[in-house]
Amino acid sequence: MHAHDSNYVDINVLIKQVSQHPTAGRIWRVALHQPDGRKKMSYVSGFVAAVPTANREKFVEHCRVSAEVFKELGALEVVECWGVNVPEGEVTSFPMAVKAKEDETVVFSWIVWPSEEIWQTGMQKMMEDPRMDPANNPMPFDGNRIIFGGFEKVFEA
Repeated sequence: MHAHDSNYVDINVLIKQVSQHPTAGRIWRVALHQPDGRKKMSYVSGFVAAVPTANREKFVEHCRVSAEVFKELGALEVVECWGVNVPEGEVTSFPMAVKAKEDETVVFSWIVWPSEEIWQTGMQKMMEDPRMDPANNPMPFDGNRIIFGGFEKVFEA
């Protein structure tokens, strides 16, 4: 699904419309379950980065602005975590993965999307949003050392 498709629907508008429909419960069962009755799993984009410890408040503000944009673009949940117990490994570790320096803290973040298609559309629109322009919302960390990926949920408890 892409923004230029005639079938494109803003997820927030759709949720509002569906929730007000008299058969909302039945519609949600159809929307959130696969044909065989199994619950549909959402799409998660995850990130790990090293943030200068002195930039914690700048990081939180960057997250606040970014989360607002992501939610407007269809994200269901945005979670940003500041590392408090992230040990250095001998072979692999979060600090090693992002080449964290002594004066940096590892952050772990994820965004839950209804689907990979909504994530793709959201990311395209995010790149065009002036609130995400580095001149308006500078990243308070080295973006070259961020690791990220997209994941399909296969289990949730």
